[in-house]
Amino acid sequence: MWNEVVGNRGASEIGSCLLLYIISQVEQGIREFSFFSDNCSGQNRNRFLYSLYSYLSQKYQIKIKHTYLEKGHTQSEGDCVHSVIERAARNIPIYTPDQWYTVVRTAKRKDPYKVVELAQENIYDLKDLEKKTCINWERDEENERVFLNKIKIVEADPRFPNTLLFKVNYDSTYKKLKLTEKGRKKIDVEIASLKLKPCYEKEISLKKLKYDHLQFLCRKGAILAPYHKTQAQFHLLRNLGSAT
Repeated sequence: MWNEVVGNRGASEIGSCLLLYIISQVEQGIREFSFFSDNCSGQNRNRFLYSLYSYLSQKYQIKIKHTYLEKGHTQSEGDCVHSVIERAARNIPIYTPDQWYTVVRTAKRKDPYKVVELAQENIYDLKDLEKKTCINWERDEENERVFLNKIKIVEADPRFPNTLLFKVNYDSTYKKLKLTEKGRKKIDVEIASLKLKPCYEKEISLKKLKYDHLQFLCRKGAILAPYHKTQAQFHLLRNLGSAT
């Protein structure tokens, strides 16, 4: 979990969460990963996440498979988790973002949820990674047009470096997309020496409208006085940042 001063809700944040999880499991000896999700292009089905899969597959010699559920049939355990948290928060006053961590940790008495508070230094710039490692998203190995929004299953396998295996139908055979080759152009990628770039250099400034609303809630007493210090910190970020 993180608040919007730490990060946004894009592909870099989602991918960085997956990266931390995958690395933690690799350290325990896991070599194959299988993920399921809905079809949200901004977070789950995009070239930035795919470039991360290719990178991790080669760096750690692991297989990563991601299956996209059929539209209209995307309900998953995650939806149940959200429902439990919403019920737990219904009658609890929440004045600061940090209080959400406690709400989630205590939402379920049996087998409580494990909360990882994502630090900003652990959010990596996947757009930068994609730019350095991929030049081809348009044509597969058979020179057929590739439509990322139609992919049903994608897989990164260390046996096929710098290549994505993908299916546009669940029961079809895999096609190959060579990420480092486009026509006669080819780039060399040294995965071993490649370092991920941090996504942010400083905390993110709140939008002016949101900051003004927070100040209004403080003045009206909806946010209690002991928590105004947190809002003052947002004021500092507001002045240091450039968002409008």
